[in-house]
Amino acid sequence: MAKWNKWIGGALGWAMGGPIGGILGFAFGAITDEATPTQKPGSTPLPNDFSAALLVLCAAVMKADNRLMKTELEYVRKFFTQQFGVEHTRQRMLLLREILRQDIQLYEVCAQIRTHVDSSSSCR
Repeated sequence: MAKWNKWIGGALGWAMGGPIGGILGFAFGAITDEATPTQKPGSTPLPNDFSAALLVLCAAVMKADNRLMKTELEYVRKFFTQQFGVEHTRQRMLLLREILRQDIQLYEVCAQIRTHVDSSSSCR
């Protein structure tokens, strides 16, 4: 049986949340495609979730030299744990695995972040 969750998630994510929503929707769909009936795939990512946008940017930086290093992954995991907690980090690391498998359109992602983040309120 074909699994279409990642494509449906990507399309819906793009329609509702632009490039970041598309990346996250595809990643979440891929996770649900892999999940067995006894596994929970994690919470649904929101396109306007700051930690999700940060995760996409971290993935882009990790892929910049065309090598994925364990030290980079551990750094991201440690940072997310300190900032967002253990459970949130566990869910986001599942998303990161799927995001790293995708081609990230960095310009579009940054444009979306620039549009939706108010710089004066983020510098407090």
